[in-house]
Amino acid sequence: GIERRARLGLGPTGDAIVVCSFGDASINHSTALGALNAAGWAAHQHHKLPVLFVCEDNGLGISVRTPPGWVELRARTLPNLEAFLQDGPGLGAAYRAASAAVAHVRRTRSPAWLTLDCVRLLGHAGSDVDTSYRSRQELEQALARDPLLEHARALAASGVSAAELLELERRTRERVDREVEHVRGAQKLSDRASVMSALTQSHTERPVAALPAPVSNERLTLAQGINLALSELLAQRKNTLIFGEDVGKKGGVYGLTKGLQERFGPLRVFDTLLDEQTIFGLSLGMSLTGFLPIPEIQYLAYLHNAEDQLRGEALTLRFFSNGAYENPMIVRIAGLAYQKGFGGHFHNDNSLAVLRDIPGLVVAVPARAADALALYRCALDLCEREGRTLVFVEPIALYHHRDLLAEGDGGWLSRDTG
Repeated sequence: GIERRARLGLGPTGDAIVVCSFGDASINHSTALGALNAAGWAAHQHHKLPVLFVCEDNGLGISVRTPPGWVELRARTLPNLEAFLQDGPGLGAAYRAASAAVAHVRRTRSPAWLTLDCVRLLGHAGSDVDTSYRSRQELEQALARDPLLEHARALAASGVSAAELLELERRTRERVDREVEHVRGAQKLSDRASVMSALTQSHTERPVAALPAPVSNERLTLAQGINLALSELLAQRKNTLIFGEDVGKKGGVYGLTKGLQERFGPLRVFDTLLDEQTIFGLSLGMSLTGFLPIPEIQYLAYLHNAEDQLRGEALTLRFFSNGAYENPMIVRIAGLAYQKGFGGHFHNDNSLAVLRDIPGLVVAVPARAADALALYRCALDLCEREGRTLVFVEPIALYHHRDLLAEGDGGWLSRDTG
């Protein structure tokens, strides 16, 4: 998103980079593996991708130990990612490694990996008693490696007096205490309305998106109506992007995006690698950098291995940031019953329950061309005024349907009513 903004003339981005941090256990998670694969895949094609992956390695995932050497081996075997490893203990070594990694990403605009040598002083969480899986000797060794104490010793060795160190500690403690009191006095979420407020608030100061006059008097199929709606969004909003596994030159499995790449160019309509988690992750990042992404998931059944990117990321960001950040996007998913004897369970699993159960998500199902045009225009308004995330489930069986009562009557076709 950072690089694409500049290429599309949507404003300078300078030397901005993206930083993703995680623990040593998390590198084994499918979302992390997918992200690292996508970064290497993009770099392999010489796409600019200024992202720094930071692994904070303390050797433990809750109570499960990371095998010695696994993180370093993993880092060195990642294709097209430069690996930076901390060359010793302490804040100084961490700073040197981090500085080198950041400078590399800024200069080359390519992805890199940084491993930080960390120490865990307490349990994983409040309920985690680490004495049940860590020996007393190990805990004492961890305390001896406390980075604050290590740094204090390094400062003392460089000539800083004990009085100066104690004064620094006193000022820091006062600052922390002030923050604690501020948090204690902050307003709490005490009822349903306050919990949902960040998800449902409307930005009334933002203008309503202008609805265009009808652009076609033809009677259209649902597929033609969706194609017209997408074309309209691309033409009206220069920050709109459409992407998915086959949406570019081919125009999608059912031809819904046909002709859009040719008209608007490969920077705005493009194919992705075959990974739904990456498609949603790309959409999340694009929305945070000022784009209106319209990702396509080929079939509703393909949603399920990536649904947490909607539930746990897109629809919670607004809540946890109290509205400071938003993920406006329009997700397109082909689905619902469509044809006999085709595709097996990976195509015909059409459960909508997971979508209905996500707080704040807007779900739309257009049936005719007029529906699609009206709903996509409303979606644009919700994205721009309220930063909402929407999912369009498009009925495959109705994409190219023309008739209503008898063959040739054209009763299912409809006109753009504005």
